[in-house]
Amino acid sequence: MNFQRILVGSLFLAVQSFIIYAISRNWNIALLPFGLSIVLTLTHMATFRLYALIGSSIPSPVYYRYERFLSGEPVRLVDMALKLCTALLLFALFRRLENYASHRKQRTVQ
Repeated sequence: MNFQRILVGSLFLAVQSFIIYAISRNWNIALLPFGLSIVLTLTHMATFRLYALIGSSIPSPVYYRYERFLSGEPVRLVDMALKLCTALLLFALFRRLENYASHRKQRTVQ
């Protein structure tokens, strides 16, 4: 398993989310890259599962080990889980930043 590449990809998405959050100040938009990445991975797995169903008699490395949806490539499942965990942590951090900013505004107004 190539965990280092998966971790670098998740960290890249985290930095991208911080930049988007700094620009938009909207955590829904900032977490969008994680959602899109997970949906893309699921779509990719479903597509190769369909290839395996249709062309199971044709030996090809393209859909090798995709006889079952989840047994295709465990690395993809780890990738999605890591991205989901990172997105949840960023969600909590963004909410905390919003609460801190609102409390700070209230203190300056008083």
